[in-house]
Amino acid sequence: MRLIACLVLGWLCLSGCANPAPGDPALGKMIYLPGVGGPEGFDRAMVAGLQKGGIKAQTEVYDWTGSRKWLDALAAVERNHAEARKIAGQIADYARSHPGAPVYLVGMSGGAAVAVWALEALPDDIRIERAILLAPAISPGYDLSRALRHISGELHAFSSRGDFLVLGMGTRLNGTMDRCAVESAGRVGFALPPHADRSEYAKLIRHEYQGNWLRFGVIGNHSSILSPDFAEFVLAPLLMRGLAPEAPPAPSLVNPDGVSP
Repeated sequence: MRLIACLVLGWLCLSGCANPAPGDPALGKMIYLPGVGGPEGFDRAMVAGLQKGGIKAQTEVYDWTGSRKWLDALAAVERNHAEARKIAGQIADYARSHPGAPVYLVGMSGGAAVAVWALEALPDDIRIERAILLAPAISPGYDLSRALRHISGELHAFSSRGDFLVLGMGTRLNGTMDRCAVESAGRVGFALPPHADRSEYAKLIRHEYQGNWLRFGVIGNHSSILSPDFAEFVLAPLLMRGLAPEAPPAPSLVNPDGVSP
C-alpha cells in the first residue's frame, strides 16, 4: 500500500509540473479540450505526453468552461455549443491558412462532447485528420454521423466499465453533456443509432478498457486515462498514424424487428 501511495503521489507531482510545448504551426495543429473542471495538471501532463510521443504540431489546451466549472459547465448547453462553434472557426481558419497540414482534436469527458459539436459545426469543406474522445460524457446513442463527416481518418473513442462513479452514477443523476440521464458513452461505449450513416460510422474505432493498460498507470477509472505514459505510447501513435477501421461495428440501438429497446 505504501508503494502504491508513493507511485500515486509521484504521478500527481508529474501532472502538476509538466507543461506542453507550443509546437510548430507549420507541422499541424492539435487542440485539447479538458473536462468540466477546466484544464488541470493532469491535462497538461497528458498533452506533454502526446508531444513526447511525437506530436510536433502547434498545440492549444482550450478552456471551453471559462468561469463555469463542474456542474455549471455540464448544464450550460447553449454556452457549450457556442464554444464549440468558436473552436470550429479556429480550426477552419487554420486549415485554410495551412492547406495540407494535419489537424488533431482531443477531448476529455465533457470536453469530448464539445469536440463532437465542434466537428459538427465545421464548414462543409473542412476536415481534420483524426480525433480522440477520452471518457466521453455524452450519451451512448448520440448520432456521430455529422461529426464523422469532418474526419478524414478515424475517431477513436475510449471507454471503461470501471468509470462507474463519474460516467455511470454521475451522469445518471446529473445528466450527460447532451442532457440525457443515462450512463455515458465513456462507460458503456457508443452504439449505432437507428438513422446513423453507417458508412461514416466505419471511421469510429472503439477502445474498451484493457487490463494491459495498467502498465501505463491507467486503472479504468475516470481520470487515469490522462496518464502521460499512455498518451505517449498509445494515443500519440493513433493520432499520427491512425488505425485501420477493422473493429466490429457499434451495436445498433434498434432490435432486429426494427423496434427500439
